[in-house]
Amino acid sequence: GHNVQYNYITDQVWDGILLGQGVVGDNTIANNVLVDVGKLDASSTDGGAGLHIEVTVPDSYTGTTPANVIHCYNNTFVNCGAAGKATAGTFGLRQIAAFTPDFHNNICYQANGLQYLSTGLPPVLVFPTGIAAQWSNNLWFGDGAAPTGDVSKQTTNPQLVSAVVPYDARL
Repeated sequence: GHNVQYNYITDQVWDGILLGQGVVGDNTIANNVLVDVGKLDASSTDGGAGLHIEVTVPDSYTGTTPANVIHCYNNTFVNCGAAGKATAGTFGLRQIAAFTPDFHNNICYQANGLQYLSTGLPPVLVFPTGIAAQWSNNLWFGDGAAPTGDVSKQTTNPQLVSAVVPYDARL
């Protein structure tokens, strides 16, 4: 698996962190700050995300496929995605049946009003179903109501020092 920790990622045109095809095993995304990522120009048909997960095993792979688990915790996502793009948002989750999410204690602050979860990736995803207990204690602020699948969700303003340029994601 992969272990992506302790990064400050800002001003990225595409995804802040991407776990793509062929990623397998136990993966951890923790203690990262992603600010103003996934911003594309108006001519692009797609959008980026703070954390884009597309962990599928290629059809050509013939070995035993290990379980895919994505642990995502203690991260701060600020203003992720591009306006007008259905594939943009804090989280872009594709092929949700191919992995088990374990998302806890993240701050998802969309002061730009963009969506928390990408709704334009095939298959169209509003929120993963049947796995609600694996999404909990995340703070969702800026894009209206929190996703319904997050148990023990928080929706209060995290009071970042500055959620606009110049960004300061400290609490």
